[in-house]
Amino acid sequence: MNGYFTRIAPQDVCLDYCLDNINTYWGNAFINFIPSTIQTTGMAYPSTIQATLPNGGYTVANALDAITTSFNSNTTAVNNSLTLSTLLVSNGRGGNAASLGMFKSAAPTAFKIPFSTSVATASSGTIINLAGQLDLDLNTAYANSFVVDCPKLLPTSYLDFVSPTLTQNQNVKDGSTSLQSTDILYRWYLAWGDVPEPLDAYGYQIFQGYKRFIQHRQIPFPKQIRWMPNIPIGQIGFQVLDDQGRVLPASMLGYTTTAANNSELEWQMTCLASET
Repeated sequence: MNGYFTRIAPQDVCLDYCLDNINTYWGNAFINFIPSTIQTTGMAYPSTIQATLPNGGYTVANALDAITTSFNSNTTAVNNSLTLSTLLVSNGRGGNAASLGMFKSAAPTAFKIPFSTSVATASSGTIINLAGQLDLDLNTAYANSFVVDCPKLLPTSYLDFVSPTLTQNQNVKDGSTSLQSTDILYRWYLAWGDVPEPLDAYGYQIFQGYKRFIQHRQIPFPKQIRWMPNIPIGQIGFQVLDDQGRVLPASMLGYTTTAANNSELEWQMTCLASET
């Protein structure tokens, strides 16, 4: 096919997205509860209690329910219980806010306890703190309840599709503010667009990327990528990167028998080649 084409332009993208937003890969599949030394006399002093969440696609409501269930089934949490208030109140910013509270079941006195950060680097090479994603109010070092305010359970805000093969002839390349600079072919922002996000059981927004979706986006103004006519079009390779510039591994892009999850991501892209 060499000797003909001078421009190539991505025309549209169809994304079949089924990546777990809570996953051991991201490092956000657990949250630690560490008792403070400031406690009511006579209360039990348990060691660190870890609430773990199975890999999967979670809404905020799903995550809060799973945290509560995991905590209360932990043998370390004997004589203590975590309660979830479903009586939602306005967070003052046009949204809802639930609260997590830890109480000693044998007494009505609240058990003061903070949330910790993650303690180990995830396989992705970074730490995504679940407490931070839930936007728990950590202004008070020790408290018995924490408001879940303005949460966002997205491990990445967008996906970058890159193809060094297709962009090798560009004089001016599309850059990125990521930690690693790459030549971007197309960036898919995880957002529903002009339609409002649906709400979960507790009134929190369900952002794109919480659950599986298939969406087709047509590029209104396709970028014309310069191509040298004497270079054949073939052996084209593509990669998908997260918002930190990391290439998503095969275990996150497609199901494998050795993977610790059933995440999957498939996509299709139409590129038009021009002779003029």
